[in-house]
Amino acid sequence: MRRLVLLVAGLLSPLLLYGSEVTRPPWEWTLEERIRDRSDPVKARQRAERRAASANGVTAMGAAPKLDGDSIDGHRNPELFLPIELFRIFVSGAFTEDPAGRAVYRQARVQASSAALPKDFWTRLETITHSYVTTLSRARALNREAVWTCVGLVDRLKVRSGGGSRLTFLELHG
Repeated sequence: MRRLVLLVAGLLSPLLLYGSEVTRPPWEWTLEERIRDRSDPVKARQRAERRAASANGVTAMGAAPKLDGDSIDGHRNPELFLPIELFRIFVSGAFTEDPAGRAVYRQARVQASSAALPKDFWTRLETITHSYVTTLSRARALNREAVWTCVGLVDRLKVRSGGGSRLTFLELHG
């Protein structure tokens, strides 16, 4: 009887850990499998519908954006994240420009780790990832600059069109 209970528990654990579909652990998925499932329009629509259904009634005065398209949730579909995305998220948090945010993020990662990290882990990681972190920082700066440029163009559009919305590209840059 005890063996049967252990067998059933072993068979059900993937269901409990990874949602309603029986699947391999996320770290066993190949890049091809991740991309195939991310690119499947039927599965993307199902993920978006689950996201929309779970967001109902949880928003504060309509604060949640209404987005069409896919929604990848790390709690529901961790297997869909590409390794480079996980690395970017990890490094961005570990080396954020905000010292307080960086300390909180690092402490949370240490507490969540099942393995003890060496005392010089963050220093060594910073040395290894320095070029990548610098590139990410430059990309964020370019994104901020692009947003402000777009805001400026929209303001120019409003002024030149008298608040209307019809203005040609040549009028904007002329």
